[in-house]
Amino acid sequence: MPFVQTFIIEAVDHSTRFEGGFADGSPIVTEGYGGWQVTNRPREIGITEWSGRNPMAIEIPFRIEHWMDDDEDAPGVACEREVRNLEALCGLGGHAQPPICKVDGHGIIPHDDSVAPGSHQWVIENVTWDRDIELRSGTSGRRVRCGGTIVIRQYIYPSDVFRRITSRSRAQKPKVYIVKRGDTLSKIAKQMYGDPNKWKRIADANKIRDRRNLKIGQHLKIP
Repeated sequence: MPFVQTFIIEAVDHSTRFEGGFADGSPIVTEGYGGWQVTNRPREIGITEWSGRNPMAIEIPFRIEHWMDDDEDAPGVACEREVRNLEALCGLGGHAQPPICKVDGHGIIPHDDSVAPGSHQWVIENVTWDRDIELRSGTSGRRVRCGGTIVIRQYIYPSDVFRRITSRSRAQKPKVYIVKRGDTLSKIAKQMYGDPNKWKRIADANKIRDRRNLKIGQHLKIP
């Protein structure tokens, strides 16, 4: 099969559609893996905890060229039209939330509709333009070629997250611990979690910068 040179980003809820060509370099996932973080401990090996992944981000090097589609008397019209479509998908020109999109790169873009039909939806997070690619018509002044990098971000519907939260989880509130004489965050963490090394959870929940700075009678939220 011949190599497909173009890809499509299309709004889910209306007809705005952008078609671009692949520029030098491959589309790559730049974010969305792992989700691990290390909690440092003084003079000890840090604790590795999974904090959750960010939605995927993918960089797509792109180019817009429509030499053959242009009217000889008005070069650049087709190129500028695609630029406007791309900007509309980014939300330029209005105050409403930019549209949720579907992306089809014929399998060249990771996780696109050809690879995983209907599995993911996306928003355009950013577009950067490359001056070295841009070329303008000497007669009309319009761009006849331009491009750069599009960053798409996986869109996660808030309703999908709420559906995974059980009614029991929603009803839970952080416990409150009242500091007593001789208490430290490590002692409290051992009492509440069975693990003194989890003191940082309590510190973070209560915005405590100095873990030694506890006051008798202080109310601490226990997440």
